[in-house]
Amino acid sequence: MTEQRRASPERPNLQNAIKETYNLGGIHTVVYKPNVPKEQIPENGFRTVMIAPGIWCTSEHYMVSDLADFLLGQGLAVVSFDHRGIMGGKTLSKPHEYHLAHMIEDIETVKRRLKEVSQIDAGRSVGLGISMGGVAMTYAEKKQTISRQSPLFESLVLLSPFVDIQLTARYFSQLVKEDHTGLYLETRDGGKKYVSMDVFKKGAKKYKGIDRELLRHLRTPVGLIFGQEDPQFGTTQGVQSLPSDHLSLDQYWQSLNEQRDKFEFDETGVARKIITINQPRKFMQIGQAFLIKGGNHNLNNSPEIIAERNRIILDRLHPATPPF
Repeated sequence: MTEQRRASPERPNLQNAIKETYNLGGIHTVVYKPNVPKEQIPENGFRTVMIAPGIWCTSEHYMVSDLADFLLGQGLAVVSFDHRGIMGGKTLSKPHEYHLAHMIEDIETVKRRLKEVSQIDAGRSVGLGISMGGVAMTYAEKKQTISRQSPLFESLVLLSPFVDIQLTARYFSQLVKEDHTGLYLETRDGGKKYVSMDVFKKGAKKYKGIDRELLRHLRTPVGLIFGQEDPQFGTTQGVQSLPSDHLSLDQYWQSLNEQRDKFEFDETGVARKIITINQPRKFMQIGQAFLIKGGNHNLNNSPEIIAERNRIILDRLHPATPPF
């Protein structure tokens, strides 16, 4: 199914786009392409950003749509999808299927089936993971390394990924309520968003979150973006200079949290630090961590923070150095 989205005064950043929906390996997938004349379509198709939605969110969550608006304006195609069993989504809700192991498989399935989509370059794609979607994307890349297969993505950009899944589960368990229908979170408008805690319970011991053990397996450059107001997710209150070039991420986060009142931001409101991971047989710069001053989880709040988030994302789409 194909439809056309057009810019409007209410959404000045919304670009003309072609929207297509697919069933890729049983996964409901949405593809946005720049609406340009045929002669302007790259010979091998548009470079693509694949967005993995955050926890309990669908392929058309407002944050996914906002990111798609921005990326389409850069001449990129955008792909997003509904994880199987998504609660409150447009697909049949099967909460027992909605957990991290399946999320990882869904990412692999959609990425490998992108070759079925016309006018996009499935071989030149970047992974953009939101929240738990970022954790799932990283584990999917780890599987590629362990199985000695080529990386799924040219680079990864992770927005507020969970560093500690167990800690995150405890945080959400305090917010989740239950009625005759099931578990739910209260929404800002007073409604109910029904959720499944299986995403944490199933395989939570196997999938710990974004830590050194996970990232050291990657051959893909990674950019991590956090907000200053992300304490409930055990991530970071800031980014600072550290004395060693090969600290583990566990030490890294601990150091950040111990120094939470001493961070300095540059003139753009962003603190930065190159993370170097101690890899087998070599040291390798695997990416950068950014913290946006005042930002909260997923960094979709004020226009200034959104603009800075987008600027960093655009920079990470073109890593300065290759991963090998």
